[in-house]
Amino acid sequence: MSAWSNSPGIVGKIQARQIATSTRAWFVTSGDTAKRVRSAGCCVFIIAWLGYAALDCGTASPSTDIGDAHDDGSGCFADNDGINGGTYTFDLTVDDTGFSKAILATQNDAQVTLTLHNTGTTPHGFQVECADVALAYPTLVSGCPTTACFSADSLIPPLAPGTSATIAFETPAPDGIIYPFRSSNPDDGVVPGLNDGQWIVN
Repeated sequence: MSAWSNSPGIVGKIQARQIATSTRAWFVTSGDTAKRVRSAGCCVFIIAWLGYAALDCGTASPSTDIGDAHDDGSGCFADNDGINGGTYTFDLTVDDTGFSKAILATQNDAQVTLTLHNTGTTPHGFQVECADVALAYPTLVSGCPTTACFSADSLIPPLAPGTSATIAFETPAPDGIIYPFRSSNPDDGVVPGLNDGQWIVN
């Protein structure tokens, strides 16, 4: 399943980014003060963003930062949407046919707590694969990495049936990218539902 082709919210978000860029629109916040709209283009951004709400964003805190473009410190990956951070909690179940959620969504540089429960009859785990950054960063500076990966802390080795595990990690800095996730058990490679997960980092 492709989230780009089947999730209208993603398309809406990309279109909204283009509109916001062309009108030089952005949000400014100060503590808990109300956001100021610097351009009418932001109104279009807000409307298009609503289409994204159908994706599973876990339980997210309101601590997400909105402001100046964030960079990962290397000079390679400026923040595409001006939003990063926050905390997210996911509760996933996996069985012999697939995961309870096929699409997860967070901001970049976000703190994630993920719990996996294996209700199947064989071992299953959790692993997020690396992804190409070319689509999100078409003008990538020479010498910058062309792929982005989750940290090793995001891996859950295969769990025995009836067991659970909880991990905590930070999402990568590059955003606007879909990272595939799957079961970490090599024996699950022939089961489509255990290999077609998508983690969207915005």
